[in-house]
Formats: sequence, C-alpha cells, structure tokens
Amino acid sequence: RIRRPPRTTQGVSSAASDVYKRQGFSGAEIKNLVNIAITEAVHKGKDAATMEDFEKARDRILMGIERKSLIRSDQDNLETAIHEAGHTLIAYYANGAKQIYKATIAPHGSSLGSTFTVPKESEVLASSKEEMLNKIHTLLGGYMAEKHFLGPDRITTGCGDDLKKATDIAYAMVRHFGMDEELGLASCPKDKVSEGANEKIDKAVQSIMKTSSPNVEAIILSHEGQLKDIAQHLYQYETLT
Repeated sequence: RIRRPPRTTQGVSSAASDVYKRQGFSGAEIKNLVNIAITEAVHKGKDAATMEDFEKARDRILMGIERKSLIRSDQDNLETAIHEAGHTLIAYYANGAKQIYKATIAPHGSSLGSTFTVPKESEVLASSKEEMLNKIHTLLGGYMAEKHFLGPDRITTGCGDDLKKATDIAYAMVRHFGMDEELGLASCPKDKVSEGANEKIDKAVQSIMKTSSPNVEAIILSHEGQLKDIAQHLYQYETLT
C-alpha cells in the first residue's frame, strides 16, 4: 500500500519555527529545515517529525552532510579535538559569551569538525563591535589551541578557513561599519577609495588580528586544564552538546 509521508504536529512545527527564527534562520531556511526534518522522519519510518528530527535537520543545514565513510587516524581525531576545544573554550570565556550549541569532531561537508554557538536575539539583525571582536576571538581559538598543544610547526591547514573568516570580519568592521577610530565614520569599498586609504585599511585589519591573538592565547593558557578536558571528551565521545 502507499504510505502517507510523515507530518509535523502543529505544536512541534510552531515551536521549531519560533526557536529557529530567534537563531537567525530566514523563512526560506525554516521551510527547508521542515522538509529535511520530514525526510529524516521518513527514513526512520515515523508517522510524524519530532524535535529530534528538527535537530538533525539543523545540523545538516549548519554543518553539511556527515561524512561517515571518511577514514581518519587517531592522531587526526586528536588534532581535531584540540582545535574544536579551542573554539569552545574561547566562545565560553569571551566577553558576552554565547550559549554553545554543539562541538563535534565528526566530519561534515568540507569540515573535519565544528563548533556552533546560539546567537543572542540582538545579534540576529545586527552585531556590535564587541560581538564582532568576540567572533574573531572564537575563530582564532582553534589556531591558538593547536599552536599551544601541538606546537607552532604542527599547526594544521584546518585553521585556514577560520583565519579567512576572521580576516573577513575584521575587514567588514573597518571598511563598512566605521569601527576603526583612525579611519572614522566612513564606508570604504576597495574600488572606491585611494591606494593610500586601502593601505591604511590593511594596517587597521592587521592591528585587529594582532591585538586579538594575545587575548585569545591568554584565555587558552589560563584555562589549559579545561581545554584538555574538553579535547579529551571530544576525542572519546566525538560530539558534545
């Protein structure tokens, strides 16, 4: 016989919509999330999608499809655990710390591991300078953890995407949001300002990154024991929530 597709109960659908809107999901993204949750329920032979299915759907949207077939060595898992522990520690101790949603060393999409935080409701529409600096600090946490625990010569290429994202945020702060005191209240698209102005912007971004690095390293060193515990548990259990 033809089996009816699972449905979402009104209560679950409404609750999920409210939760994910507060976390910055657009209407189109929530619609996609509902469809993925229903598909997840189909695979499990369920009559209705539950919050568990929505959580699976959110992970897939945020992290990509889990690559269960990827073979990794114990050393790979340990290095990834240290890296993600760095992100988790900084996210927790940075000014205006956010609620940590999940940290995992399970590979998803192009990433070997992931750490996700729940944004504050105020950040859904706009971010303050402090919040943007905290994002940079959190992104640098993995690099600094690798540097301290693996050694400067064993820092992995897994830091590349974090550094790019942190640098992009710094450029946005300086170029578009007037968050550099020397450059002042001006939006400075690269192709609409002079070469000299672009050089000043580059220096301002370098200053943000250089100032952020010792702040992040200080947190790593001050809470070394906690970072080791997080890394050990990630290595052992793969995912922490």
